Amino acid sequence: MIGKAKFGYSYNESTLTFTGAGFTYYVFKQNGIDLKSKLASQQAQVGKAVLKSNLQKGDLLYFSTNNKRSKVTQAGIYIGGNQYIALSTNGQVVKDSLSSDWAVKNYVTARRVL
Repeated sequence: MIGKAKFGYSYNESTLTFTGAGFTYYVFKQNGIDLKSKLASQQAQVGKAVLKSNLQKGDLLYFSTNNKRSKVTQAGIYIGGNQYIALSTNGQVVKDSLSSDWAVKNYVTARRVL
């Protein structure tokens, strides 16, 4: 999906254009898992909660960009080694560290659906 998916405020599988949570929805759908929603706040209710210290590849990560961590607004997928991928609002799939300033500041929770 790196170099293929694009950010947009819609969900379009034919053009691979998604919101951040639409991206996680699509990736999991392609692997036979229904996250029930394309909204990060609703996806964050699916599966079971996982401690940050117990993350496994494929766990869903949720972030809040309202500076209060009170509303989940972004989603990502943990890929191991303290790294995750997400569809960034800059338009592309990015890989980042959970130790990055942005992730530390905005991390809310993780969920396991696998």
